[in-house]
Amino acid sequence: MRWITTTITMIALAALFLPTASLHAATSSEVGQSITDTIDATRANQQANDTQAGQIAALQKDFADLLDDLDELRQILAVLTTRVAALEADTVTPTPDPEPAPEPEPAPEKTAITGDWVLARLRAGQKEFNDLVITGGVSVIWQSINDVTFNRCDFRDAEVLFQAQSQDDGTGYQSGYTFNACTFKNATRSDWGHTHGTLLKGVKNFTFIDCVWEHNGWIGDARFNQNHNVYLDARRDADHPTWAINENVKFIRCKFIEAAAQGVKMRGIYGLLFEDCTFRGNLIDLANDTRSPSSGLVISNCTFIATGGTDSGGFTLGWSIHLKSPAANPLADAQILNCKWIGPGIFGGTKWSGTIGVLLQESGVKSVLIKNPDFSQWTGEATIKNQIGDRLTIE
Repeated sequence: MRWITTTITMIALAALFLPTASLHAATSSEVGQSITDTIDATRANQQANDTQAGQIAALQKDFADLLDDLDELRQILAVLTTRVAALEADTVTPTPDPEPAPEPEPAPEKTAITGDWVLARLRAGQKEFNDLVITGGVSVIWQSINDVTFNRCDFRDAEVLFQAQSQDDGTGYQSGYTFNACTFKNATRSDWGHTHGTLLKGVKNFTFIDCVWEHNGWIGDARFNQNHNVYLDARRDADHPTWAINENVKFIRCKFIEAAAQGVKMRGIYGLLFEDCTFRGNLIDLANDTRSPSSGLVISNCTFIATGGTDSGGFTLGWSIHLKSPAANPLADAQILNCKWIGPGIFGGTKWSGTIGVLLQESGVKSVLIKNPDFSQWTGEATIKNQIGDRLTIE
């Protein structure tokens, strides 16, 4: 055994270093006892070393067992995680009942009043009128009543549903009127004469937004070619350069439907805009037959719908835009931008003789730009009839 070999070696070493006298002096029993003590000490040390080694080996085995247990726990956890995910996927989370949509607010009831009542309130200083049905017409004539708003008002049953006029010399004009979502319908009279949805002469800064003009100017069931949905009058000429003319009038997303004659008649304008408007079923949708110098006409993103037919005088329905001006009262410039023409054949009609998308006439029309016209659904006789030569530009 290893400890015996070690003991003998130690005894031999001890003998080498003992003085000779000591060896002779020592008794045999003392030497034997010394050897025995050495052997016992060595055996005790070896047993202690063996015990410590055993303990280390046991700890190493326990640690290895722990690692094995940890791997098993990881596998079990992975399985449980997979099962939980599957259960969550199969579980249908109850969807709460949707809250009922709020009831739409009812349209405000409109109050029926007369045009005379409105005029009295205007003279008293009232600046805003909301949700009214106005019969009998409103006439603001020769009075500087300015900065007025009409919201969601319906104008009905009069020879002229709304009119604002200055005097011929331009005094007493109206300015700053706004009409939001108003309607102008069924202006009429029992005998032959002028009747319009709206008549403006010498006004400034009028804006109409989301408004509708329909079936104005009829005499009973008959059309009359001098009556219109909107009539823009003027009295300005070379001899009277400051007299009445309409300035800065805007129509935005408005509709002009089935006038007795023209959707809009223009007799003198400085700055007139039609933006995203629709014209349908008029004798002429939009016409400038000027008695006053004009400029700044812009027709943008509008749609012209010709339904075909004739009026009581045999005039063909379906001229969309008619611009003409004598040299004495020129139309300085007009722009027709991104507009569309539809009909009349699309409604079952034929190519009515004289049905024209754009008609340009007379030397007073100085400059017209037509940009991106869309005639893809137009079945009229002509798209653009140009009688002003190179004063027309088409892009």
